[in-house]
Amino acid sequence: MACNNNITLRWLNTLGNWEQWTFTARHTYGVNTSNVQTFNVDIFNNWDTDFIAGEIEEETLSLQASNTIILRSGLIQEEEANAIATIKYGINVQTVSGDFVNANQTISIDRNSFEYRTDREKNIELSFRISLPKIQIQTA
Repeated sequence: MACNNNITLRWLNTLGNWEQWTFTARHTYGVNTSNVQTFNVDIFNNWDTDFIAGEIEEETLSLQASNTIILRSGLIQEEEANAIATIKYGINVQTVSGDFVNANQTISIDRNSFEYRTDREKNIELSFRISLPKIQIQTA
């Protein structure tokens, strides 16, 4: 799902001060799953005749999930892109405001997802993925 809702983030810079930016361009929303634990269940109970040709079904025992958002800066100047890129090594990143996010919640930055795109006039669009806190999931 893609939306144009503004999302504002803040982060601690290398000097220990808060930086802040409002991401106004189109965002892409998704869900990331990890730490999936599964087990196999034999669906035939006649071991004498079906053991060799039997089928196994995989079921999920537990997993972790979190909502993700790909944020885009919109077209900005190189100096602005460099300032925003410091979020990549910010030790504390929080949401300030925005739709689909709670204010003042700590989030995770996917540091390997940073992408830079330039246009003909040397404007830059910066994008990266954030993960919101884990979703509470019932386990089997």
